[in-house]
Amino acid sequence: QRAYTLKVQGFLKRHALAVRKFQSTFPMYIPLRCQLTQDSRAKTHDLEETVCNFLESKEAKSLLLLGDSGAGKSTFLERFCFRDYDMGQEEEVQASKGGGGAELKESKTVQGKWQPGQPIPLFVPLPKLKKPLEEAVEEVLREGFSEEEIKELKKHERFHLFFDAYDELNEWESVYAKNSLESWKVEKMVVTCRAEHVNQRSESYEEYFQTRDAGRRPERGVCCQQMYVSPVLRKEIKEYVGAYVVQRRKNAKAEPLDEGWGSQEKYWKEVEAIPMLLGVMRTPLTLNLGLEVLRQVVKACKGSGVHGEKR
Repeated sequence: QRAYTLKVQGFLKRHALAVRKFQSTFPMYIPLRCQLTQDSRAKTHDLEETVCNFLESKEAKSLLLLGDSGAGKSTFLERFCFRDYDMGQEEEVQASKGGGGAELKESKTVQGKWQPGQPIPLFVPLPKLKKPLEEAVEEVLREGFSEEEIKELKKHERFHLFFDAYDELNEWESVYAKNSLESWKVEKMVVTCRAEHVNQRSESYEEYFQTRDAGRRPERGVCCQQMYVSPVLRKEIKEYVGAYVVQRRKNAKAEPLDEGWGSQEKYWKEVEAIPMLLGVMRTPLTLNLGLEVLRQVVKACKGSGVHGEKR
């Protein structure tokens, strides 16, 4: 056990607690699925299981996770990075007796599982950094370590790096090469990016997300895996509606409920009455936004005499 071991454990616990506190404000966490292509008919897989398999695989060292804006890439990646941390005794509870979703609970205790010898998971929010293409890893570590300790970590520890929101940099550069990650012990690297960002590029983009050798060339024989975040399923949309209603009830004192809008059945009935709405609410972001404006849309439609599919 090295001198900085306890600091690493404390550093990870603080970040895990901050993630849980922030995500506890969501009505619920939607477990994401992924697929190999953007084809709507493509077979989907559990995203968390897929990334876990990637971390255990010996074939790929980097994973590019693509998805639409608001698809939940950042929320997933941050949550996954600290998945080995127990966030309290009641991590998830049923949002309603009818099985409407799973609500995240804020916890004041965090029990960490990282031990010396294991790769250190590090969440790197690229657009929030001052030098994301120079010293991204160092910048994140400076939140809890001295420069001397960072040198020791670089020399002795292995890392799993989770780079978020590459597209927001608006630059086509290799995160691995520009940050000189060949001088770190990087076992695995996950990068999230909007699918639109790579689709707009006429040239090949895979090399920007590959690990590099000592000469900063793409490593031979090491592939870069790629997955797309799948649209939210109808079943999960319905569960989210239930969790959303539960949260609205809890906040009723600060924001009184509109008459008749206190049940999951009411929201779901109105969602189904607008066929196009279900088609739009296929990401966590658009799902939440759709529910936020649903009451106003229904009220406006009824006021103008518009009903059913005409909405």
